[in-house]
Amino acid sequence: MFRSGTITRSGGLFSAIAKQSKLINIKPVNRITFTFDPFSEKSTELRRFLFQYSFARVKATNINCKYKTNIVCDGSPPEVLFELTKPSGEKEKLRVLCENLTCLEILQLTNKHIAQYIVEPEEPTKVAVTKSAKAGKVQAKKR
Repeated sequence: MFRSGTITRSGGLFSAIAKQSKLINIKPVNRITFTFDPFSEKSTELRRFLFQYSFARVKATNINCKYKTNIVCDGSPPEVLFELTKPSGEKEKLRVLCENLTCLEILQLTNKHIAQYIVEPEEPTKVAVTKSAKAGKVQAKKR
């Protein structure tokens, strides 16, 4: 069997998680609360997610963001609570129940929802200088 072209494969789960972790930006987040039961098997993915959020590069996107970890022993499902500030100044809470989600799915969900509140600063527009204006400056200097 002859195939032409190239065959591309996905980089796998780890590269997908690495790609999503590079996209993490917590500028609009004021506080993140991670709640899980360490004895529950379903908390493993949340702990992996917590590891991704503990990198210095992620924390540097908003140095005023507070992290809180609630470790409970009541069998409650793992969850993450984000306290956000909208561009309009309103406060909002985003609660992610992580019981049946993988680390990759949690990263994708949070990146998608938090990214809509990030406001990029506007760059000042530059005024284009015409050739005649440049020529006028040059001739004014020669005189």
